[in-house]
Amino acid sequence: MLRRPSSLPLRLRLTAAFCGLSVLITGSVAYATWKLSSNYMLDSKEKVSLNQADLNAGRIEIAIERQQTDRIPDLLAGFGSEVQSGVLLDDAGSWISSGDLRPEDVPEELLNLTANGRAARQIISFEKAPALMIGISLAGTSGAFIEVFTLTELNHNFQFISWMLLIGVLVAGVVGAVLGYWAARRALRPLTLFTTSAAAVAAGNLDVRLPSTRDRDLEPLAKAFNETTERLQRRVTRDARFAADVSHELRSPLTTMLNAMSVLRRRRSELTGSAEQALDLLDAELTRFHRMVTDLLEISLHDAGAPATELEPVDLRELISEATRHHDSRIQLPEYEVRVMADRRRLERAFANLVENADQHGSGLVSLRLLAQDGWARIEVDDAGPGIPAAERDLIFDRFARGQVGMAAGTKSGSGLGLALVSQHIGHHGGTVWAEDRPGGGTRFVIEIPHGVEIPRGVEIPRGDQ
Repeated sequence: MLRRPSSLPLRLRLTAAFCGLSVLITGSVAYATWKLSSNYMLDSKEKVSLNQADLNAGRIEIAIERQQTDRIPDLLAGFGSEVQSGVLLDDAGSWISSGDLRPEDVPEELLNLTANGRAARQIISFEKAPALMIGISLAGTSGAFIEVFTLTELNHNFQFISWMLLIGVLVAGVVGAVLGYWAARRALRPLTLFTTSAAAVAAGNLDVRLPSTRDRDLEPLAKAFNETTERLQRRVTRDARFAADVSHELRSPLTTMLNAMSVLRRRRSELTGSAEQALDLLDAELTRFHRMVTDLLEISLHDAGAPATELEPVDLRELISEATRHHDSRIQLPEYEVRVMADRRRLERAFANLVENADQHGSGLVSLRLLAQDGWARIEVDDAGPGIPAAERDLIFDRFARGQVGMAAGTKSGSGLGLALVSQHIGHHGGTVWAEDRPGGGTRFVIEIPHGVEIPRGVEIPRGDQ
């Protein structure tokens, strides 16, 4: 069964893996270090305390053996201020203490072990602090010597070591994350280059090639990518040349047919009803065929690498008026000049194609507006059609693409090259074109062209949908 791929980016997963591995290793080492060091220090403290308690108990035994019980309080006081000591004499039923140690502070389990003649030790909480209680049976008596050693300083050492080890684990995790990010970035650098190159090829730049590498794992990928791109470039160039040749060869017979049609059109009155209708249909199809061949030739020349045309200052108001002279009542132009550096023929063709698209596929042109804003010339072309679904708004600018809504509405079918030429011509000027919903229904095509919008001083600039 195939595993479902993770939704996290690969770089993030590698960084998290390095960070987790660093934390796991350093955490394990830190825990082992803490365990060993704490056990060692605690054992050392217990041995020292046990030796000290055994020595102190011996002094008490000597005093009892010499029947100098009155010296026991002085002996207990001389054992030092760091311990709380006491002697429990079962036969006398008395408790002698040099400090705050009380009989109820001694655990029953420790007393039982001491009563059996064994030295016992136990960690307890004494006066809200950890302490080591040691019980030693006194030779020749039924009593026991109980001594308590505070572990406050040892506990502080434990806490200090714990914090240091924890900080070390956190620092190791951060260092691991940094190293993981660096390693992931370095390891994914060829993939990033491949992605960038593939995106460039997808955008139409077929001259992109991956650099050669000595890495035996990456060399086959670079070689395969370069060979694929080169074959694709040859194929596209060959197809473009073929389309250009075909379109060019078609122009001569097409010109002959158009000339013959003009002759027939002048003698149209001599034809009968059915012949007249056939002539009209033939005239319409020839006009459409001529437009298709012209569009195809222009696109194929662009694909074949036709030389760039020289740009010149163009007033968009004048250009739009010429391209849309049959729709004067629907054109909204500003009173000031809007000049851009452009190829006049390409822009005029793009505007005419958008107007023709609105008439044939958008139920008629509603308005065409020219605006100037933020250093861009903006042209909005609104139609009264049913609109374009969001999923098709990028596809309609592809070659030979036809919108499903327009086709379903029974509009005239086109060649699918008009909007592709609009995108090509506007892209030639560094601009963009897109489709969006028109307020009130229909579609709005928007063109934005940069470079040198000229507006006289004192003229208010309209914005957006004003």
